[in-house]
Amino acid sequence: RYFVCTYHPSSKFKTTCPGAPVTQTWDLHVGWNWVAMSVQLDGDTEINNVLSTSVFENGDELLSSNGDSASYSSSQSKFIGSTVNMDMGQPLKLKMNTAKTIQLTGTIPLSHTLDFPVGWSWTGLPISADLPIGDFLPDIWETGDKILSEDEGSVTYFSARSGWDGGWYPSTGPLTHLKPGKMYKFKRSNAIQVTYPEGRRRFLRTVK
Repeated sequence: RYFVCTYHPSSKFKTTCPGAPVTQTWDLHVGWNWVAMSVQLDGDTEINNVLSTSVFENGDELLSSNGDSASYSSSQSKFIGSTVNMDMGQPLKLKMNTAKTIQLTGTIPLSHTLDFPVGWSWTGLPISADLPIGDFLPDIWETGDKILSEDEGSVTYFSARSGWDGGWYPSTGPLTHLKPGKMYKFKRSNAIQVTYPEGRRRFLRTVK
């Protein structure tokens, strides 16, 4: 079987594939869930072609990082509203009226480009297992940068200084690992574009 890595010119997410097929699982609770794509799907990734209509109920909602939104219509058996493509890294907030489980099978890209602008941004990560937070692009962070999770709180980065090696604080809090299928919010003082696994990077000038 061949997996086709779909690239959408309007998307900020760029990937280089392929890898072995991987299944990610979303265990969705009632209310809002922070989820993201940790795999690249094959074929048409428009949300109504990806997510099973049997999972959703009338009034379930989704919200993307750029403000696109849609609501599920039982009568039409699809999401109505903005078009959302479920490409690698795509972050979403899903509001569920009933707890459900969704599994999606795709590939983990060999490399993936991430854009972190100044301020807050949302993204998912191309990982198939829990990743220690200190192992994620360890050389790009600056004092005051933050990572916020849905249900494990947040951490703040502090650069190394006398008596302190630097890293994410609190180091013993609930947010110690980044998880596949989860959406995280990142706050940066300076914009940067990087590839993961770590490779080339490009610092971006902030336009005021």
